[in-house]
Amino acid sequence: MSRCKYCNALIDWVQTESGRKMSVDPQVITIIQDNLGDIEGITLYGQQIRGKLTYMTTPGAVPVQILHFKTCKARNKPAQKQGRRPS
Repeated sequence: MSRCKYCNALIDWVQTESGRKMSVDPQVITIIQDNLGDIEGITLYGQQIRGKLTYMTTPGAVPVQILHFKTCKARNKPAQKQGRRPS
C-alpha cells in the first residue's frame, strides 16, 4: 500500500489486463455489471467494469475496487512538492 501524492489517502495498485498499474481505493465493494451503472471499478483480475452497487449475496455480484482518481479529493490540485531538508 502507498499514499496518493495529491490527497495523502491510502491506495492500492492493481495490474490491469493490458499490464498497466492503476491506483485504487483499498476498500472492496460488490457491484452487478451494468453498462449504465454509476460505479467504475477494477476486479481482482484487472478487468475494468462498470455497474451498480449491490449486496455480496446477489447472483452475479462482482467484487471490485474503485479507481482512486474517481474519488481523490485533491485531483484538480497540483502535486505537493517535496521540500529539501536544511543541511
